Amino acid sequence: MAADKGYTTLLADLKAESLRNLYIFYGEERYLKNTYLEKVREALIEPSFEEFNYHRLQGKNLTMQELLETVEAMPMMSERTLVVVTDFDIYG
Repeated sequence: MAADKGYTTLLADLKAESLRNLYIFYGEERYLKNTYLEKVREALIEPSFEEFNYHRLQGKNLTMQELLETVEAMPMMSERTLVVVTDFDIYG
Protein backbone atom coordinates (compact mmCIF):
# COMPACT_ATOMS: atom_id res chain seq x y z
CA MET A 1 0.00 0.00 0.00
CA ALA A 2 2.71 2.46 -0.88
CA ALA A 3 0.48 4.74 -2.93
CA ASP A 4 -1.45 7.32 -0.92
CA LYS A 5 -4.63 6.77 -2.96
CA GLY A 6 -4.56 3.02 -2.26
CA TYR A 7 -3.99 3.63 1.44
CA THR A 8 -6.86 6.11 1.60
CA THR A 9 -9.13 3.71 -0.25
CA LEU A 10 -8.29 0.86 2.11
CA LEU A 11 -8.98 3.02 5.18
CA ALA A 12 -12.34 4.10 3.75
CA ASP A 13 -13.24 0.51 2.88
CA LEU A 14 -12.37 -0.68 6.39
CA LYS A 15 -14.39 2.13 7.97
CA ALA A 16 -17.40 1.39 5.73
CA GLU A 17 -17.00 -2.36 6.39
CA SER A 18 -17.14 -2.87 2.64
CA LEU A 19 -13.94 -4.57 1.54
CA ARG A 20 -13.10 -5.18 -2.11
CA ASN A 21 -12.09 -8.45 -3.74
CA LEU A 22 -8.38 -7.68 -4.08
CA TYR A 23 -5.76 -5.57 -2.37
CA ILE A 24 -2.06 -5.59 -3.18
CA PHE A 25 0.21 -4.64 -0.29
CA TYR A 26 3.74 -3.76 -1.34
CA GLY A 27 6.66 -1.58 -0.35
CA GLU A 28 9.26 -1.32 2.37
CA GLU A 29 6.94 -0.43 5.27
CA ARG A 30 6.57 -3.92 6.76
CA TYR A 31 4.84 -2.61 9.88
CA LEU A 32 2.12 -0.82 7.89
CA LYS A 33 1.59 -3.80 5.60
CA ASN A 34 1.24 -6.18 8.55
CA THR A 35 -0.99 -3.79 10.50
CA TYR A 36 -3.47 -3.29 7.69
CA LEU A 37 -3.40 -6.93 6.64
CA GLU A 38 -4.37 -7.76 10.23
CA LYS A 39 -7.24 -5.24 10.07
CA VAL A 40 -8.48 -6.87 6.85
CA ARG A 41 -8.23 -10.31 8.45
CA GLU A 42 -10.18 -9.15 11.50
CA ALA A 43 -12.89 -7.67 9.27
CA LEU A 44 -13.28 -10.79 7.13
CA ILE A 45 -12.48 -13.85 9.20
CA GLU A 46 -14.44 -15.22 12.14
CA PRO A 47 -11.80 -16.58 14.57
CA SER A 48 -13.58 -19.91 15.05
CA PHE A 49 -13.44 -20.57 11.28
CA GLU A 50 -10.00 -19.10 10.59
CA GLU A 51 -8.56 -22.54 9.85
CA PHE A 52 -11.00 -22.95 6.97
CA ASN A 53 -11.26 -19.40 5.62
CA TYR A 54 -7.80 -17.85 6.03
CA HIS A 55 -5.27 -19.19 3.54
CA ARG A 56 -1.58 -18.23 3.45
CA LEU A 57 0.42 -19.16 0.36
CA GLN A 58 4.12 -18.73 -0.44
CA GLY A 59 4.53 -17.11 -3.83
CA LYS A 60 7.98 -18.52 -4.60
CA ASN A 61 6.69 -22.07 -5.20
CA LEU A 62 3.07 -21.20 -5.95
CA THR A 63 1.47 -22.59 -9.10
CA MET A 64 -1.41 -20.84 -10.80
CA GLN A 65 -3.45 -24.03 -10.34
CA GLU A 66 -2.94 -23.92 -6.55
CA LEU A 67 -3.81 -20.22 -6.42
CA LEU A 68 -6.93 -20.73 -8.55
CA GLU A 69 -8.14 -23.65 -6.42
CA THR A 70 -7.59 -21.69 -3.20
CA VAL A 71 -9.31 -18.54 -4.45
CA GLU A 72 -12.30 -20.46 -5.82
CA ALA A 73 -12.81 -22.60 -2.70
CA MET A 74 -16.14 -22.01 -0.99
CA PRO A 75 -15.94 -20.36 2.43
CA MET A 76 -16.97 -22.37 5.50
CA MET A 77 -19.83 -20.78 7.48
CA SER A 78 -18.90 -17.32 6.17
CA GLU A 79 -19.48 -15.07 3.20
CA ARG A 80 -15.79 -14.72 2.31
CA THR A 81 -12.35 -16.19 2.59
CA LEU A 82 -9.01 -14.42 2.80
CA VAL A 83 -6.10 -15.58 0.67
CA VAL A 84 -2.72 -13.99 1.43
CA VAL A 85 0.12 -14.61 -1.00
CA THR A 86 3.60 -13.54 0.09
CA ASP A 87 6.87 -13.34 -1.87
CA PHE A 88 5.16 -13.53 -5.25
CA ASP A 89 6.96 -11.97 -8.21
CA ILE A 90 4.14 -10.46 -10.26
CA TYR A 91 6.62 -9.55 -13.00
CA GLY A 92 8.25 -12.98 -13.26
